[in-house]
Amino acid sequence: MATFHVNPTYARIDQILPNLFISGVTALSPSILDEHGITYIINATNEVPNLRCLSHLARHKLWLDDTPETPIYNQLEETANQIACLLSEGHSILVHCLAGVSRSASLILAYLTKYHTRSLEKAFHLLQSIRPLVRPNIGFWRQLIQFESDLTGEPSTVRLVRVEDQDEDYLPHVYLQPQEVSSGMIDQEIKDQFRILVESFVDHQVVAVENSDQFSILFLRCWIL
Repeated sequence: MATFHVNPTYARIDQILPNLFISGVTALSPSILDEHGITYIINATNEVPNLRCLSHLARHKLWLDDTPETPIYNQLEETANQIACLLSEGHSILVHCLAGVSRSASLILAYLTKYHTRSLEKAFHLLQSIRPLVRPNIGFWRQLIQFESDLTGEPSTVRLVRVEDQDEDYLPHVYLQPQEVSSGMIDQEIKDQFRILVESFVDHQVVAVENSDQFSILFLRCWIL
């Protein structure tokens, strides 16, 4: 029999909206699910089987790995629509992965973005306010950003930024505190400003600079890729 060890902090079940819940695998006990009135389970993992003790509940398994390389884009749209349909039918839905942090969070973010907030940034802040542990991997974020852009026809409300002294090369800006965004990141917007300044100097054009330090700051914080 397979055994999964997950920090209990990650395993609690959280209600995101009426009849929509998220959890890790160790919340999957009949008593806990009955307590929350769960009638449908979406299993977003490859490694966790559909448990025999929950066979009385309707279930759907997505077979997703939690890696940046895992393609999840199609599941974002399909699962968002599935959740909307199930809720309209009166189901109480639990979306779970191993820890309730990355895979299940990505699917719920897609649903919230499409059917509630119309903004990935707002969807993340809503989800994080209820479950602070959520942290989709960077590959999922890239696909969520594309999902929102395709949905709205506008640039995504979440941008990826490069942060100094971090294990990951890029992070979504919603992970950062305001002071980190201003001092610790090198993002595309600043790079573009730097390119404009450089091109203007090369072309001998006059550039309006608010103060003499602006160019120095941009030069120190940016590089041309």
